Amino acid sequence: MAVEARQAYNRAERRFLQSQEELQAWVLPPPHAAHEALFGMWKNQPEVRQKLRDAMEEVIRQGRTALEKLQAIIRDYPETDHAVTLIGGGEVAGLSIASLEEGLSEHEAQRKLVLEEMQRLDQGAAPRSQDAAKQGAPSAAATEDLQALDGKLQKMLNWRVVKREFPDWYSERLNEAARLSANNQPKLAITKHLAEALVGLRRQHANAALAASTERLKDVASAFLNNLKSLSARSVASCHGFISQGETAPAVLELLLSPEQGASLHVQLAATFEAIADGRKASVMRTRATNADYDLLRQELTKLGWKQADFQIFSEPSALAGQQPDRICSMMQDWIAAHLSVEDGAVQERLLVEVLKPLVSG
Repeated sequence: MAVEARQAYNRAERRFLQSQEELQAWVLPPPHAAHEALFGMWKNQPEVRQKLRDAMEEVIRQGRTALEKLQAIIRDYPETDHAVTLIGGGEVAGLSIASLEEGLSEHEAQRKLVLEEMQRLDQGAAPRSQDAAKQGAPSAAATEDLQALDGKLQKMLNWRVVKREFPDWYSERLNEAARLSANNQPKLAITKHLAEALVGLRRQHANAALAASTERLKDVASAFLNNLKSLSARSVASCHGFISQGETAPAVLELLLSPEQGASLHVQLAATFEAIADGRKASVMRTRATNADYDLLRQELTKLGWKQADFQIFSEPSALAGQQPDRICSMMQDWIAAHLSVEDGAVQERLLVEVLKPLVSG
């Protein structure tokens, strides 16, 4: 029954991801059509507008189905010894649920905004991009602020990769940050805005990252492990904050715009976006990890000193959440290190996709 439940979830997850990809074709058709043209198309072609509505509804429906099936696995098989092989460990399961819930929330919010914009257009209003254009060109002072911020960001590896791969997105975020600065917003608020935007971009292209070459996947896993070690050396709060809240954790935000103190974080983010770039150019299709694969992973964790109690704690989200932050950090480092230690290349490749899934999409 556990295998059947896993297979049912896998099918639901694939449908959810497919519906997301179909929605992207309507929201951001290559090569990132201007919002003005896109909104004009929605206004003048009711049938296209309906297709967009249907695509957004499908994402929400499939996402809810996948979430229900994953929650059912955790509810129906809480004590099984195969929990690690079933869902990749309790922490990963928890992150997957959080990722699905947050993704659904974002899609529902996006749907609301799109429908509001369509209503504006139906009432004869200009597209927001036209409204923004009427505000005129930026002042000389604003241009200087943009150049200064760009110079600061380009000192960090991850922002250089993002600017290279997503120049339009980067330019838009730069302008947003400059506007926040002009409105006397505190540095922390601007940093948080950039961090949230970066997280959104990463999640949007998570499928591409997971379709990257095996070497790129190894780079992401190694960089993630090194970042956890670096954050742990800095403070347990930094490491635990990153595991639980990602780039937007308060202890991590202060590192996001620091070339020196946040070096390991920037390397990890750069590795992730390099994987995204690689996956966008040439996607690699892979089979799912098997129970036999997880048996080999279990052997590697045993070499690191894990006992049956450790496996049980890691496979149960509530039990893991009840551990001290330093132990959670240590176990997560072991979890990633064990994946990188698997000697069978094909097995390691399948396992890496599973372990990185919540890291790039959560």
